[in-house]
Amino acid sequence: MTSTEVQIDRSKNKGMLVYFAVLGAAGIAVLILTVTKQWGFWGWFGGALLLFTCVASIASMRMTGGAGLATCPQCGRASSVLHVTQHRYLCCAGCKTWLEGSTQMQVVPDDHVASFPAFDLVLPESYTWPDGCPVCSGPVTRTVELEGTDVMADVAGMVAPVMIQKVVKIQAPCCSQHDDGVAVRREGGHAIVSFRSLGFWRRFMTSNDLQPRASET
Repeated sequence: MTSTEVQIDRSKNKGMLVYFAVLGAAGIAVLILTVTKQWGFWGWFGGALLLFTCVASIASMRMTGGAGLATCPQCGRASSVLHVTQHRYLCCAGCKTWLEGSTQMQVVPDDHVASFPAFDLVLPESYTWPDGCPVCSGPVTRTVELEGTDVMADVAGMVAPVMIQKVVKIQAPCCSQHDDGVAVRREGGHAIVSFRSLGFWRRFMTSNDLQPRASET
């Protein structure tokens, strides 16, 4: 089997719709109480935000297909996905094969180079870089400094008055033509390094005796 069709997860979508409906009802209740209790600006803001979140979330589900189940063509393991109609890269939690697609999932070719750093690994404290540019495998002529933070912590920092954010920095090799082959971020207390090239991902993993990191489901 070379590809599999992503199935709509009707049970999960139903649960999400119920949750969004509760948000909408809460927003309407807050707006009514704001009028009767004269809560002022924050009442209007909170109610409107809840109501907007409800409407926007339901609209997004309709546009992108909501939640689904992607079955690996290699081992048959099913993984939960969101936004069924949008293209994604997925590392199977069963056989650790990289898959790609939207409504259809297929195995990523060995020589594939993504348009952005899509192939993840947990970055150890000490590591070595394989030879060659992370994109084209050509001669390395320079390095580029990359840094990343935790996206969820960034969002929390927007509302928290004081927030200490951990930053991870690396020096990544590159050739004279490519400086976008690697990216780094923090996630769940770990540093995560990502690569555009699936081949370089495999070589980095082998050079540092690392294990594949299954995509979050």
